[in-house]
Amino acid sequence: MLTQNEIQKYADAMIWGLEKAGAQTGKVFKKGDLISLSFPRYAYALSEVIYIDLIARGFHVRTSVFPSPNMEKSFFTLGDEEQLAYLPQWQKDMTQDTAGSIVIIGDEDLLCLADSDPSKIAIKAKSRKPLRDILNKKEQDGAYAWTLGLWPSEDMADKAGLSLAAMFDQVRKACFLDKENPTQEWENLYQYNQKVCQWLRDLDIDWVHMTSKHTDLKIKLGEGRKFLSTSGHNIPSFEVFTSPDFRYTEGVFYADQATFRNGNVVQGARLEFKDGKCVKATADKGESFLLSQLDMDEGARFVGEFSLTDKRYSKIDCFMADTLYDENFGGPNGNSHIAVGSAYLDTYAGDQKDLATNAQKTEKGFNDSVLHWDLVNSEEKTVVAKCRNGDEIVIYKNGQFMMD
Repeated sequence: MLTQNEIQKYADAMIWGLEKAGAQTGKVFKKGDLISLSFPRYAYALSEVIYIDLIARGFHVRTSVFPSPNMEKSFFTLGDEEQLAYLPQWQKDMTQDTAGSIVIIGDEDLLCLADSDPSKIAIKAKSRKPLRDILNKKEQDGAYAWTLGLWPSEDMADKAGLSLAAMFDQVRKACFLDKENPTQEWENLYQYNQKVCQWLRDLDIDWVHMTSKHTDLKIKLGEGRKFLSTSGHNIPSFEVFTSPDFRYTEGVFYADQATFRNGNVVQGARLEFKDGKCVKATADKGESFLLSQLDMDEGARFVGEFSLTDKRYSKIDCFMADTLYDENFGGPNGNSHIAVGSAYLDTYAGDQKDLATNAQKTEKGFNDSVLHWDLVNSEEKTVVAKCRNGDEIVIYKNGQFMMD
């Protein structure tokens, strides 16, 4: 567990993340803004401190507690299609009024939906897309920002093969809670990673080619792309990422790390891409669930994100059975992850008004989907950038960027 002093530092870091995320799009938080605070029922220790701090700053705060595992399982077992797809107008109105979101993630039972019908899970996911569309538009307009953090559970520790104390040790290190001023540590890392992002942008990259023992993947970045990192959206966040042109991915990506999603686990996922689309997908475990997710909608088989993490800066050196931490894994080789599904529109370097319609997003190669699923490769790898001037430059090797 964390001490009360560390919990306060964690809360401070989460609020820093929210404000930093807003600064990326021009959202300046002010007294009277509505902030949504969501958390699992076992995470009151952190959530209460965040709530108190938000109230003290003059925000209106709407709290919501995640359903218990039994509630989730009952919903997908007993709920009919009308119940699964139900989206009340008040929820849309509340979403429209929300200026920011802080979400404390965590899971009491990572496999609680392993026996549930994946098609029912997909119905619920699709029904929530209008809410995500509202928030995406607000974020584009500089009227909304969000951040995520983690509070581990006993089951997460068990699935990761760690003790709960070891899980919290990872949180402590990764979020700089062992430092005197974690928010300053985050600000320092943000400033450094801005230099990495600018270096990558100055290279004017057309394609990247990533190779490892089981991966051989080519990704076209696309028009007007920029890399982002430590943007405040995730605490912790060490990755450097962008959303590529979804139409041109070629080759094979292999996820050697297991991934837990919607009460299921997938291990050893191998995705083969042609003309941008995943044309073949297999997994050592959870293959049927993997395929059900990739068939969720038209955009689910295309890449929405490409990311690299430098092992020198990530403090995460254990598998955590949680995407937020595993996609930021440092370890001996750093990591790369791709996300199948929706793109991040804030990786567009131009005016966000150029992405106002679905047709404009497609024209510039930004993928749209209900799905956004991060799959992580932590093998030793080399990433070569082919620049638009014809140069080929190794940008990532031995788990680190080659800028220095």
